[in-house]
Amino acid sequence: YTTSNNTSVPTSGAINFTNFYGATRIFTLTISANTQEADLSALATAAGWDGSAPLEVFINSSIYVWSDSISTPALLVNVNNAVIFNSVLIMGRGGNGGTSRGTGNIAAQAGGSAINVTGTGVLLTNNASAFIAGGGGGGAGATGVASGQTWRSGGGGGAGGGLGGTTTNGSTGTL
Repeated sequence: YTTSNNTSVPTSGAINFTNFYGATRIFTLTISANTQEADLSALATAAGWDGSAPLEVFINSSIYVWSDSISTPALLVNVNNAVIFNSVLIMGRGGNGGTSRGTGNIAAQAGGSAINVTGTGVLLTNNASAFIAGGGGGGAGATGVASGQTWRSGGGGGAGGGLGGTTTNGSTGTL
């Protein structure tokens, strides 16, 4: 059996040794379970990839590829010339909401990346019903005064797991 990239190798009829000159084996990696912060090179190497064969990756449907860190992508594509077929939701982590406090607010965080491609020549096919989404940014916290009362509100967390902000050092009021 030869992989489909070897067009000089006949699939039927007479076969000659010269048909195999220049032929290469493609290594196929299938991601079929929920995976947090997938590093393609590490996953492929753990599955037996030699680090030099062309890499073809299938990310199966009905799973998630995600990140729990705004500084780490859900999928790190650190292999040159990788061919990826995505059938799932790949999502970056949402940023935390801002915090409102009496001594100064803490800004909300930006969301994290879904994919970081550091390899060259990468081809990504996003199949039907597959999504790639960076994490949403967190909402800002707020402080205000209404009817003589100071109120504080934490910002909402961004989509993809961001935590809501908090309030400290002050009463909350109803507007």
